[in-house]
Amino acid sequence: MHNAAQLRAKNARKTSLTQVNEIFQSRLEYEVLTQIGNKIPESKRNNIFTLYENNMRSVFESIGEYDRNEKYEEIFNEESVIVSITKDEELVAFVSFRFDTEEGEEENLFAIIYLYELQVQQSYQNGKIGAKCLDSLHSLKELLKLDKTMLTVSKYNPRGVKFYSRNHFELDEIDPSWFEGGENENYHIMSRA
Repeated sequence: MHNAAQLRAKNARKTSLTQVNEIFQSRLEYEVLTQIGNKIPESKRNNIFTLYENNMRSVFESIGEYDRNEKYEEIFNEESVIVSITKDEELVAFVSFRFDTEEGEEENLFAIIYLYELQVQQSYQNGKIGAKCLDSLHSLKELLKLDKTMLTVSKYNPRGVKFYSRNHFELDEIDPSWFEGGENENYHIMSRA
């Protein structure tokens, strides 16, 4: 079972960026560009990271959990797939995810897409871009025969928790709140099978 999940995740990592791009482009009315995180030019990285900070920095600073360098390294990692969504060369949104495995209850191993970031510029929020990106990830998960899409969301981001719930994500079996003392954690782990 472990070997099968590891093999599916390994094969998913070989998915062409063109294929990922086509899935997102088929659902969005904007320009879409898919790249590996560490291959993105510095000027584009600045735009992506500025959008992240505009949306999330205050949430994490308010609970003393903001580490700019750590987040930058996470987003622009060699394993991260970044989908940039633009209109007239202006960054509207971006998605950052990785193909991976995650251990569940009873030592089950799942082949997954782990969504690290889904950020939409404030002036474009409520325009269904986020929902279409999640739908794209779900289609990619189905195409690659992965088990689920997972993410971590801060409990201090109630709009985010509500958004993911509306888009068919639920608390994953490894969410800390299922375990004694876990309700004190600052985050939820959610998934969509």
